[in-house]
Amino acid sequence: MSAPSVSVSVPRSEDSLRQAFLAILPRIQTHATVSFRHVECPGKRADRIAEVIGLCWRWFRRLAERGKDATQFPMVLADFAVRAVRSGRRVCGQLKPKDVLSEVAQAKHGFTVELLPSSTCAAREKLYSIPHGQELQDRYEERLRDNMQTPIPDQVAFR
Repeated sequence: MSAPSVSVSVPRSEDSLRQAFLAILPRIQTHATVSFRHVECPGKRADRIAEVIGLCWRWFRRLAERGKDATQFPMVLADFAVRAVRSGRRVCGQLKPKDVLSEVAQAKHGFTVELLPSSTCAAREKLYSIPHGQELQDRYEERLRDNMQTPIPDQVAFR
């Protein structure tokens, strides 16, 4: 059983490639915007959307070089680009999976990196304006206190 031959009209010049990509760009942008709507920081969200567009353009050109018309499947192209950006791939390189500040490492190992307050002294309004404010401050100070003695149950469990 032989597959039917399909004639694909692939744009050859750079201008026609650009025009074809610009025709599918709104669908790619919409898909990326919806996919990254959970990202709170507007700067990070815009960066990820730009990475999706960049990857789509790169892949669009590569497919055109191979003789394939990517305008026939823009949503698949966008979806693969979104998945690639989520997993840490970028237009130029990848995020390091072992770097503590890398979003990929944080997602993989389930932790976040936060700023510590610059001082343990807190304003009265901050301590008493939120429920359990003083309790949270006390827990934070307890973690910072130097403790050279390991509790006996922990010593026994370690042995």
